Amino acid sequence: MWFPQLRRNLPGDHATPHGKLTFTLMSAVAEFERDVLIQRTKEGIAAARARGKRIGRPPKLSKRQLSEARRLIDLGASTRAELAEQYGVAEWTLSRAMRREAMRTEV
Repeated sequence: MWFPQLRRNLPGDHATPHGKLTFTLMSAVAEFERDVLIQRTKEGIAAARARGKRIGRPPKLSKRQLSEARRLIDLGASTRAELAEQYGVAEWTLSRAMRREAMRTEV
């Protein structure tokens, strides 16, 4: 059990009222710090989005590649599998990116 080892490494007697108060205050401060960190992170992400920054992983395919892929598939000149191999991505990645791009253009 790890808790008795933790108690031995922390200063003070946690069985006394003073020790319990000290431990409670330390945990409250730690929780406060965590909440402040979360709040600042969310505010930073919101500010970056307001400046037009894209948050997250960069897309594998450019908008030009997606429009070209859509055109070739609609013409019947290529299949998704051929285009995915040509662009160096999985077929699922191409399909998902095309579906997302289509949803963006509909709205």
